[in-house]
Amino acid sequence: MNLLLSPELQVFVDEQLQSGQYESEADLYITALQSFADREKYLQAKRNELREAVRVGTEQADRGETIDGELAMAGFRQKLEQWRSQSELEA
Repeated sequence: MNLLLSPELQVFVDEQLQSGQYESEADLYITALQSFADREKYLQAKRNELREAVRVGTEQADRGETIDGELAMAGFRQKLEQWRSQSELEA
């Protein structure tokens, strides 16, 4: 397999091979492609979740099941503040 890599990527590949973590360039490329495939699968699942959430939300809105925007924003701000407080405690 002949790949034309940028100098920066070639240095990265060389460093990875020298580390002994990979037996060959092919092994490194297979690992990289598997990682890319896993990432794409994850992103597709997230896109599907988002589409489903939008569909559910649209159906709820069509039925009139909405809440006041100011009330929703107050709830979001409260949750954000809780997350920040938890993060500070965990740090």
